[in-house]
Amino acid sequence: MTVVVAIEGGGSLAAALAALAGQTYPAHLLDVVVVVADDRCLTPAMPALRPPNCRIVRCHGGRAAARAHGVEQSSGAIVCWLDGDIIAGPRHIEAHARWLHAHTALATIGRVWTAQAEHARPGQQRMIQRTGGLRTVDHLGFEAFTVPGAAVSRSLYKQVGGLDPTITTGQGLEFGYRLWQAGAVLVPEPRATACATGSQATRRSPSDSARLADRMPQPRWLRDHATPEPRSDTPRDAPDPTTEGSTARGVPLVRAVVPVSGAPFERVRDCLDHVLAANERDLHVTAVHAPSTHPRDDGDWELRLTQAHFMDERRVTFSAVAPTTAFPSPYLLELPVDWALAPHTVTKMLAHADRTRAGLVELTVPGHGTVVRLWRTRALCRGLRVRHAAESRAEVVTAVHGRRRLRAARGDVTPIRPPEGTEARRVGPVPPDAGAEPRRPRWWNLAARLGQARSAIRRIRARRPSS
Repeated sequence: MTVVVAIEGGGSLAAALAALAGQTYPAHLLDVVVVVADDRCLTPAMPALRPPNCRIVRCHGGRAAARAHGVEQSSGAIVCWLDGDIIAGPRHIEAHARWLHAHTALATIGRVWTAQAEHARPGQQRMIQRTGGLRTVDHLGFEAFTVPGAAVSRSLYKQVGGLDPTITTGQGLEFGYRLWQAGAVLVPEPRATACATGSQATRRSPSDSARLADRMPQPRWLRDHATPEPRSDTPRDAPDPTTEGSTARGVPLVRAVVPVSGAPFERVRDCLDHVLAANERDLHVTAVHAPSTHPRDDGDWELRLTQAHFMDERRVTFSAVAPTTAFPSPYLLELPVDWALAPHTVTKMLAHADRTRAGLVELTVPGHGTVVRLWRTRALCRGLRVRHAAESRAEVVTAVHGRRRLRAARGDVTPIRPPEGTEARRVGPVPPDAGAEPRRPRWWNLAARLGQARSAIRRIRARRPSS
């Protein structure tokens, strides 16, 4: 097990390392990495009372970058974070390890007290007590996670992408959000106690708020109070996304998947236009198409028309493979290309999913069965982790997180009628000369002129008097 101790400002490590040396967890299984996050301070001296396996490394950046760097410099199967001003209780490491040795999809949350107050995180403790230890928590349960005093398995840490070193304040909230969407189970462990001797209060900078809003669609108020983070791939003369209907956020709330292989352009255009016109603007669309086997295939031509039509729409992407989950987005919406959604349908399904806390919400139409499926990413990731080979996605998500069927009301979803006659199919507006003869190529006009000249020569010769 690896313990990452991040220090900033060259503070004393004597008390923190002495507490780790007195742990009930076996000392030969414990690896302590002390990361110095301040380049201006000297490397602190190692106290005599410390764990046997203990070393110091340096890192460019603040305490948030030091936590991520410490994980990279270690190799333990379990990672636990502490700061230099946190003194762990004697059973702190053992309390974390007893859970993480049993299952790798867990994330344990310790209880960090302060010398000035009863506890350092009153909001976290109120949420844990109100929900019975996070057993009945809603879709915002990740707000209870904080990095100092927490522990995860290394496999889960790599699966979700690790800590973001660019986020100074709110790093634990963003990392906990990704853990939550990946299906991790947050376990509050009251026996993993620790005492923080320094101040735990920090103020979030505007840059951190912008990064959090770009990476976290939940809680929803984050994006209501933060401007989108600028992107390096956006042209300078591009329109401002905050003034347009579409959003430029990196992680949308809903990832809609529409299979478009073999569908005509008009049908794909109508389906995607209805999805993009939904009242829920925090939505991106992935059009899934099978790769063409022949360069002149009709399906490839229809795909090119679709790509050209949605070239300027930032919320539409094309992929040859359908995504298994919407991670890190909270919801995955699956919609056939033959159906058109009403503007309120996505919002209606999201509200039903949050109210019932279901992992799968199916919109059914009489006579057609299930048409639209809304998957909760957290439930889908957790179900795929324990699914047997003979189980379907719907079966395993129903077993681990619940399933609800929602009967479609009139106007929620309508079928897209195919055009009458494929010969009359057109793209774009009707040209003014639609009823005229088709334009001939240039060689056709030249041949016609040559024929007319030949006929004129014959007529002239016929009028000449014979000698």
